[in-house]
Amino acid sequence: TKENREAFVAEMRRITGANIRAVASAEECVENVDIIMSATSSVVPVIKQAWLREGMHVSCIKSNELDGQVIDRCTRVFTHTNLQEKQADNVLAGTLHMPEAHKHGWWDEEKRRQTVFPDLSDLITKTATARTDDREITCFINNVGVGLQFAALGALILEKAEGMNLGTALPAEWFSETVHP
Repeated sequence: TKENREAFVAEMRRITGANIRAVASAEECVENVDIIMSATSSVVPVIKQAWLREGMHVSCIKSNELDGQVIDRCTRVFTHTNLQEKQADNVLAGTLHMPEAHKHGWWDEEKRRQTVFPDLSDLITKTATARTDDREITCFINNVGVGLQFAALGALILEKAEGMNLGTALPAEWFSETVHP
């Protein structure tokens, strides 16, 4: 609701000191921005091709968050890694309210089935070309999310907490879902 959005923004402004504004729609959120980054629980596209304009960068945490039209509009597209399949179906079988569309997307469209986008290592080692013009639209697709950084940091935090005799062990089942939100 409008009231909840405004309360959230007020609290985040207080906590972070950031210039945050409440908006009524995703489209309003991306007006006049240079970067669109999605981080949702959605299993279907949330970024629209119509939102993109020259010089913009678009990024997603999950492959499902964008579609082939967005990719086609981008000048440069990079993935996290091209050593694994573009889409891993990690949804628990039998999950309620899960649209069948989550299994399909840009990765299995005919024109992309054999496409291999350069990945972050190609960008870092300069074996792939980065943006060469300020008008280019760039895209990063976190296609599989290796997650090693989270495992490494989690292991370090666990080690430190155990060494200081801090924390409480939580049941593993608390971190599993049987229904998609």
